[in-house]
Amino acid sequence: MYVGCQGELIRHKLERQRRERIEQCPEMQEVMPFCLDVTPAEPLKVPSKGFLEVKITNNTANPHTLDITFDSFFFNLNHTFQLRKHWRGYSISADCGYDHLDPKQSVTLKIGFSNKIASKDRTNYKHSRPEGFLRILHFEDDKWPMREPIVPPGRITETRVFELELEKEPKKYKELKEQFEKIKKDQERRVRWGQELEIRDGLVFKICKTVEGDVVESVAPDEQVKAWQVLDIPDDLEKIDGMTDEEVTKWRKERMEKIQIVFEKLGVYWRERKSTITDILKDMEKQVAEKERIVENGKKANLIFEKSKESKVKKVEKSKVEKPKSEAIPPKK
Repeated sequence: MYVGCQGELIRHKLERQRRERIEQCPEMQEVMPFCLDVTPAEPLKVPSKGFLEVKITNNTANPHTLDITFDSFFFNLNHTFQLRKHWRGYSISADCGYDHLDPKQSVTLKIGFSNKIASKDRTNYKHSRPEGFLRILHFEDDKWPMREPIVPPGRITETRVFELELEKEPKKYKELKEQFEKIKKDQERRVRWGQELEIRDGLVFKICKTVEGDVVESVAPDEQVKAWQVLDIPDDLEKIDGMTDEEVTKWRKERMEKIQIVFEKLGVYWRERKSTITDILKDMEKQVAEKERIVENGKKANLIFEKSKESKVKKVEKSKVEKPKSEAIPPKK
């Protein structure tokens, strides 16, 4: 989570308002049956090597706009949308956009394995199955939507969600499944911390709560520290497993106090920082540890110096006591 975290919270509010407008618009309530042809037929089985090609054809007499959403822990969507959605939710593996189909036109989507995104980075993948899904919605449209947010002007169809399946499960997929289970466990920990993931129209959204349990959608410009506090996630969150709810609350309050200190130290320059709160706290801890190390080394150096000085004094005193008297040299004859 970067410094511009207020934008993340504002998106929650805008999305909720958009959904409310659609629900209140009577013409948006008319839903027609899904009328495009999708091949192959379900289930959509993705090969362990190569791609599954999904063909969508408009066999109706009217132009249609496709609203496509894809997300998978295993696979990647290889497709260039005519209009890509700028906001794709919090799942880094999600892909979504719009395509326009005139009558008798078709579009082909390719789905296959990809390691472009490391599995450890897919922490916000929320779907219950690692194989993922392909979500298709279309609407009659004789005017191409040119900007977002897009509220379809035509009649909406039923939403079709195609569950993806894996033909075979080689070793690499077994390892990915283990990583998937670890991430799901970590998401459960984050819920206890105050961050929950929710799927809306196929996209993943964050629900951020304060220590008191209040949902935070946006913050005032002079309350940026609050945004940092609700979006903060410690790196060692796994230790939450052995904690009671009261202990978790105490730990979170301690983190919030540290974040407050960070903002007080950064002052007006906090906007320029491109680090996470965890990174900044680590830097501060390193600085404190470095100062303690310097002080400790200084004490050791002083101790060594004092011991060395004391040793030299003792040697001098000892030499004075033990120095033999020089014998008299007889005069030359």
